[in-house]
Amino acid sequence: MGVLFSNGFFLWLSSTFTTEQLADYGWRLPFFIAATLTVLPLLAWRWIEETPFFTQMKKSRPSDYVAKPFTTLFKHCKHAIFIGLVLTLIVSSITTVVVILLPDLIELRFTLDTDLFGFSHSLGIVFMIFGCIFYGIISNHQNFGKILAIGSIILIAQMLAFFYHLEASGDYILIMYALLGFCSGVIGMIPAILIQLFPTNVRLTGMAFCYNVTYGIVGVLVPFGLGYATLYVSFSPALYITFIGFIAIIMGIYFYNLPEFKKIDQVI
Repeated sequence: MGVLFSNGFFLWLSSTFTTEQLADYGWRLPFFIAATLTVLPLLAWRWIEETPFFTQMKKSRPSDYVAKPFTTLFKHCKHAIFIGLVLTLIVSSITTVVVILLPDLIELRFTLDTDLFGFSHSLGIVFMIFGCIFYGIISNHQNFGKILAIGSIILIAQMLAFFYHLEASGDYILIMYALLGFCSGVIGMIPAILIQLFPTNVRLTGMAFCYNVTYGIVGVLVPFGLGYATLYVSFSPALYITFIGFIAIIMGIYFYNLPEFKKIDQVI
């Protein structure tokens, strides 16, 4: 939803201001809007209650307790950190490629109607939102390892079909982009897995570490790497998502074969 908002905002910005106005002062508006919007999560945070287990954990701490979340995390949760980094690699790669980079990468090798393709990209993001909700719901009722593996297979098939369609003609770009977006929604169930990897007292630290480290690496390397590779091989984005999809399948099989997950309310 954030990407949809930003796309709409920049569309309005470019149609309202001239190039000279944007260079003079218009470029400051996105920064001003973003700074204003950061207040909203801080306000929302005040209305969110902690879980009873977390509240009880804080009350039961001795008065001389000194929190050392990073020390605790790396001492007891090395395996969980590795799994968390891999899962975040899946989320960050699919989000970065499908939601952010794909329009620019396709324009490097394919010629499509700009307006139609821009609308297709937005439609794909809308269907990705629906896909996230869909996969999140069914993962509540099925083994999420099985859902992750099956959803990743479908995503690989649709990503390859999407690029074969572009090679052929691109006449059905609206339908293909919508299907790709919906299939990419498999990432919607991964946060539900992440929160179960880490014990209560280091959960926020563990998730934050995995997210920030992996997103930083992917955000730096993938745009440059895929941009360079796509100049030589038009299917490079599809091949990269296929590689990420196979990692997701392996993770799905791994979780499917676990006898049981840890209890979510625990402390180390």
